[in-house]
Amino acid sequence: MANEDPQAVATILSFAETYLKRPLTVVERQVLEAFVQDQPLDMSRSAQQSVDQARQRATELMQADEQRTRQIIEQLSGAGVGKADPQARERALRQLLAAAEAQAAVTPAPTGAAQSATAPSPDQAGAAAPTPALAPGDDPALKAMISALVQQEVKAAVETRMAELSQKVEDTLKQVLVAAGQ
Repeated sequence: MANEDPQAVATILSFAETYLKRPLTVVERQVLEAFVQDQPLDMSRSAQQSVDQARQRATELMQADEQRTRQIIEQLSGAGVGKADPQARERALRQLLAAAEAQAAVTPAPTGAAQSATAPSPDQAGAAAPTPALAPGDDPALKAMISALVQQEVKAAVETRMAELSQKVEDTLKQVLVAAGQ
């Protein structure tokens, strides 16, 4: 099929759009044209970019949550030393609980990405259109593999960070309780 005329390629693209019941994205169009013309696609660069972007987002989320947790711990420590009212301590504990819940919400995000990788929606297709350099990104098998790898890495990083933060919170609470008991 490497010597197909443009009319045949257009017919195949039209068939794909009819079958999907939506217009093809630029990325889908490029992948299909490469397939029709028997051109190999280099998926490793795109896959690495996707993994790097997911790592960066996960790191930024963890750093923001860590900063917020440190602020709350500082408030708790200050409340114990200054023997502030119980309402201030309770407010700080609620903030800490909210931060922990926000941190826990980070873990399910890659699972949703894995589900959407197997069934791309029109919203996702529209989001991919402005970046034609990510042509292999629409390959469902590649998306599933990347999603699984990212999910494993993010989960391990979150669990490690949460264990550290939990230990710090427990130590700080013990200090606050000891200071309040005196």
